[in-house]
Amino acid sequence: MMKLTSERFEVVLKNLFEKYFSSSPTDLKNACEYALFGSGKRIRPTLCFLTADFCKIYDENVYILASAIEFIHNYSLIHDDLPCMDNDDFRRGKPTVHKKFGETLALLAGDALLNTAFEILFDLLKKDINYLESVKIIASYAGVNGMIGGQAGEFVNAKPDFGDYVTITKKKTAGLIQASVLSVAFLSMDRRKIDALSSFSLNLGMIFQLTDDLLDKETGESASFVTILGENEARKMLQSLYKKAENSLKDFTNENSDLMAFCDKIVKRTY
Repeated sequence: MMKLTSERFEVVLKNLFEKYFSSSPTDLKNACEYALFGSGKRIRPTLCFLTADFCKIYDENVYILASAIEFIHNYSLIHDDLPCMDNDDFRRGKPTVHKKFGETLALLAGDALLNTAFEILFDLLKKDINYLESVKIIASYAGVNGMIGGQAGEFVNAKPDFGDYVTITKKKTAGLIQASVLSVAFLSMDRRKIDALSSFSLNLGMIFQLTDDLLDKETGESASFVTILGENEARKMLQSLYKKAENSLKDFTNENSDLMAFCDKIVKRTY
């Protein structure tokens, strides 16, 4: 039994991309490739692999789930950057997709990545229906009750209060983080671990947004935990969420070190 690795994931991701985009128009393929392989941090796939290790899962199809999630994540970034949304010119130190390829192709590239993600997942289900719940989890947390719902909430409420912003964050930011953890955790069929990881991943998603807001405190964001609470209270909230994440896994102290180390890394990140 071998642990799943980030190195192997990159090979699988590249192979899947070439397989599903082999006959697509060249410009569309180039735009999707630019987004998908543009020095992303691979946070969500890494969570898939850490969860697999925590649950003692050594299933190479986790790479398929992780790849689909990464396709979905990058589609969301392309669309987030568009002028009609956040109107960003740069991401990861490079021009955004619409700046390099134009708005129309950027919109279509996002659509292509999203639809291809589900084509990949349906092909997995054709081989083995036992992945059905994992696929449903990904769809739910990426959809109107998850990431997309959170994004919509952000745009229709320009001045959210604390409760509004928590709800937006749970959906928009925590959505795909929870999907990354729970789509894999479900394969274990271990209800205690699934419940523990559900709480952990929600708190981790909130932590991720809080650290983002603290890192971006000088950018003049109209709505963030910093603008709503103030920096000191935001930092107190961050520590509280960290304790909640830690407590979520307290019954598994001999197994949770890698997940908590990842949580530490998110809390202490400087990018």
